[in-house]
Amino acid sequence: MNAGVLARRYAQAYCAVFSNVCSLDMIEKLSHIHAFFMSHKKALFMLGLPQIALVVKREALLSITERVGLSSDIVNLFVLLIVQKRAGLIPQVCVQLRELVLDNNNMIECTISSAQELIQEEKRAFDAFFTQHTKHAIKARYVVDETLIAGIAMQSTTYAWEYSIRKQLHTVNQMLIR
Repeated sequence: MNAGVLARRYAQAYCAVFSNVCSLDMIEKLSHIHAFFMSHKKALFMLGLPQIALVVKREALLSITERVGLSSDIVNLFVLLIVQKRAGLIPQVCVQLRELVLDNNNMIECTISSAQELIQEEKRAFDAFFTQHTKHAIKARYVVDETLIAGIAMQSTTYAWEYSIRKQLHTVNQMLIR
């Protein structure tokens, strides 16, 4: 079975059992856990070693989750993954949990790129525009992308939208090629 599908199933089961802790405030915390394991691959590898006692692994996971402020209930999910010899899925399960929480709250995370720094009023206007356009609440991260050449772009895992001179130049170029 595909690792992404498997991770999604574990995340769905966790949210079904622990629905009270699957809330928006856990999104950033899951990002920290994901980032930790992606930057500390040896720690993830060691969680999969059968030579290390499960109680030691549990204590390590408790320490990590407490540092980021996550409920200790998630340690049960991570321990289950370890027991089932799937410790390597922990980062993917964190990603899937984030997506589930966002879906359950009718939200999407996106990056909004603009050719120049936007003021708060402009950000609010774009948030409202993209909320209306996607029919989801927006959790946006704003970045400056000078390659847009006077424009704006929105990118999420499920949506892509751009209005810029760069896009218009690309469209003209494609028409000339044909």
